[in-house]
Amino acid sequence: MPTIVQQQQIIAADQKTQLCKLLQISEMEYCTLQYEEGLQFLNLGYNHNPIRHKLERSRIFWAWWRKTWSEQNANFLHDMKHGSRPLGLVAMRVLYHSYQAAKEKVCSLTLPSSVLEACNIKTVHYAIR
Repeated sequence: MPTIVQQQQIIAADQKTQLCKLLQISEMEYCTLQYEEGLQFLNLGYNHNPIRHKLERSRIFWAWWRKTWSEQNANFLHDMKHGSRPLGLVAMRVLYHSYQAAKEKVCSLTLPSSVLEACNIKTVHYAIR
């Protein structure tokens, strides 16, 4: 029986396959978007913060980012399946980008203390701008 982490990895891989097909993008384009939005999240929320570079190099941060990304993928795929009307390719791509936009996430997400602690970051009182 797969572990919870393995189950999440299977779900994320399935989502990636579905989204690449739906949005007509390559796996490389998908992964590049995921990575660039993660960097953008750090730039927007932690750019003038000394912990930013530590987070960027942290496996724990990127695991959290992929989990958050997967949750938004699930929301997007659900909305596409149950939407009131079909969207064209360009509209779907624009909508997908809005679901995954770092600018929106930085306003609504806070890094869990477990991520910061795993990165050995003691000071967590920096304001997100």
